[in-house]
Amino acid sequence: TRYTKGQGQAVHSDAYPPAEPGREVEYLKGGGQRLAQCLVYLNDVPTEDGGATKFFHPTLNELAVQPKKGSALIFFPAFEDGTEDIRMMHSGETYVGDGQKWLA
Repeated sequence: TRYTKGQGQAVHSDAYPPAEPGREVEYLKGGGQRLAQCLVYLNDVPTEDGGATKFFHPTLNELAVQPKKGSALIFFPAFEDGTEDIRMMHSGETYVGDGQKWLA
C-alpha cells in the first residue's frame, strides 16, 4: 500500500464483521475471521512526516508505531473465538511528508 502526502486511514478495526445468521458456512469458506494482522513497513518515515500506526485503547497508552524500513507490526484484531478485540482499533495517521509511505 502506498500513501502520499495527505493520505491516511481513519480509526478502524481489521476484524471482519461476524457471519450473518444462517450464513456461517459461507463465511468460513471465505476464510472466516481475521485473527492476526501483520504490517511490514517498506521504508523509513521520519516522525515529523506523520504516518504512524496509532492505537487508541486506554490500555495501550496511545501506542504509535512509526514506520521503519524492514520492521513489522503484528497484532490480533479478534480473539480466538472470532469476537472483535476493540483494543486493536487503530488508524494510519496522515502522511505529511513530501515522499511516500509504503507498507505491505
